[in-house]
Amino acid sequence: MRKKRKYIIENTCVGMYLSDVHNEKIRIDQAVQRAFCSNNEFINNLVYSVVSNEIYIPNIILADENEDDKIIKSYAVDGGQRTVALGKFMYEGYRITKTIREPIIVYDKRKTDENGNVVRDDDGEIIWEEVEYDLRGKTYDDLPDELKESFYKCPLGLTIYQNTKPSETTDLVGIYNIQSGMNVSQKSLTYLGNFAEEVKRIKEDSDFLKDGTALTESDKKKGIWERVISECVMAVNHFENWKKDPKKMCDYLNTNATKNEYLKIEDYFNRLALYSDKLENKKVSDLFTSKDTLVWIKAFDNFTKLHISDDKFGEFLNVFVKDMMNKEVDGITWNELDADKHTKDTGIIQKKVEHLTYLLLDYLHIDTGDYTVEKNDVMETESNDVVTDKEENINVEEENTVDNDVLGFLKENISPDITEEDLKAYEEDLDVYSLDVDNNTLLLDKENRKSLLAMVAYSYQNDVSLDEWFVDFFKRNDSYLFDQKQNYESMKKDFEEFTQKGKNAA
Repeated sequence: MRKKRKYIIENTCVGMYLSDVHNEKIRIDQAVQRAFCSNNEFINNLVYSVVSNEIYIPNIILADENEDDKIIKSYAVDGGQRTVALGKFMYEGYRITKTIREPIIVYDKRKTDENGNVVRDDDGEIIWEEVEYDLRGKTYDDLPDELKESFYKCPLGLTIYQNTKPSETTDLVGIYNIQSGMNVSQKSLTYLGNFAEEVKRIKEDSDFLKDGTALTESDKKKGIWERVISECVMAVNHFENWKKDPKKMCDYLNTNATKNEYLKIEDYFNRLALYSDKLENKKVSDLFTSKDTLVWIKAFDNFTKLHISDDKFGEFLNVFVKDMMNKEVDGITWNELDADKHTKDTGIIQKKVEHLTYLLLDYLHIDTGDYTVEKNDVMETESNDVVTDKEENINVEEENTVDNDVLGFLKENISPDITEEDLKAYEEDLDVYSLDVDNNTLLLDKENRKSLLAMVAYSYQNDVSLDEWFVDFFKRNDSYLFDQKQNYESMKKDFEEFTQKGKNAA
């Protein structure tokens, strides 16, 4: 008989709940939970909802992990973004910005005279007056006592799953966030319950990821660091089963990987950190991008089989950025390889690793005939792993340049706050969404990329998922409007109708 999850519903208030979080009675750092990634507008409107008590705040979902009838850890599995947002306001001095839907709070205040004394009527009862208060520019400490009390006492429901195991908690995170605005990298981690804690530990402890790569703090918030760690484990240990879809990759690793494989990658990170500190050697650290870190880690894995000092690999890294990026191997340079758009296809990854390994052996004066990549590293490419050289002589700087035309389009039509880092995340998500559709469709034309990226940006801004709609839309359409703004508006309308249809069906 299938075991049923037991949950209870309790009523509390926002202030008491935030106090429990602040005192770490309730945790919001479950291994697969995404870092806080909501914008100021989200915080502002949520604060208004709480202070005004006019808008319902959905239940926070908790999971209590127990041992010997004692609660060991209590995790927020749904509502973490709301929790952090309200905590920033109550405890961290967050100041409400201008991006708020409704800035004016109307509340009842005790009437006072010119000396600040409470005014009473002839019967001795307090006289109350209705006043308006502008939230813009205010912190929690700035609020009048009445509104502080309103914020603290705002009703909040808690749905609590009891006696959960860590793997069940991970499942709950995935279930409750399936329709939220987690990006592809963030959602994929929910498929890695067996190793999520290990990935999280490496992410937090690794000096290499923090100081020795081109990865940014923005990448960290968006789950890119976790994805890079998983890609490295997959590339070094399971490349014959490579999955470029992050969700499929994490699902595979969850079943087939081992803890020692993660420890091995952590060891590689620690060894490479000595040679790639961005403060001392930025050109080297810039090699370790979100798309190429796995390639370099796999090349380093090949190097370790030579059983020579790591210093030699460090020397190679310096020589590579100085003299080798435009050196041809079989008629192609690294810069040309790195410009290929099929960045996570098996074929291009394999070619990159072989390219680097050849240059490494050449630098070490080792006959390439004396060393070959292990047979299990060479495999049939996926059907769509076609390496194309559409442009000649493209250097890495050009490849890494953000398309300002696209960025401007997104700023104009989605949000002026969108950054270059945001655009890179949108592009990666779009590439993953495209895995499940016909790649010969006109919708994937370069000329239609602006509106597609705008839809991805829209999903971030509005905390919604495009997964089901994207596939359905591509099945129903095979053309687009040349005017990309009109095309974006048309797709957005289609998405809204698709979503409403799903709600009505439910």
